[in-house]
Amino acid sequence: MLDPAIPDHHHPRAHCWYSLHTLTRTLCPPHLSSRVECYSEDLDRWVHMDCCENAWDSPLMYERGWGKKLSYIFSFTKGNVTDTTWRYSKDVAGSCSRRGGCGEAELVLLLEEINTELHRRHPDTTPAETDKRRIVELCSFLSDVKEVSASELLGRQSGSEEWRRARGEIGLAP
Repeated sequence: MLDPAIPDHHHPRAHCWYSLHTLTRTLCPPHLSSRVECYSEDLDRWVHMDCCENAWDSPLMYERGWGKKLSYIFSFTKGNVTDTTWRYSKDVAGSCSRRGGCGEAELVLLLEEINTELHRRHPDTTPAETDKRRIVELCSFLSDVKEVSASELLGRQSGSEEWRRARGEIGLAP
């Protein structure tokens, strides 16, 4: 079945999406289009990918380059939902201050509830592997010092300049 995010399986980006699908998770920030993370066995971590922007491992590009004020970014696999806002924001406190709807403790409990149900519905997923990756991610939340790369300061590359300028996504790099 084709993913609705990829409108045509003949599209050049569709090959990337489908060939990596078993090792990917979809990001769904409320103010951006869906993006993809790919799990790298070599790096032992999830890596940001944006095929539209030809970007790899540049998660801060939306906040720092495009000037987006982030709030929630969730990553989904068949058997897991994770709040990955921390990876996409250098200003996590600012992102959290823009959140509404529920408190952080409530969000953690809700995600645990959802993940328990996903594991129940998809017994073919491996909770032990998911838990291991989640623990590694949580540790990196605490120890990760995010340096902003030059590529993350670039504005959006796709779309006309007029459209990008109207959206405030031209970028901060000289």
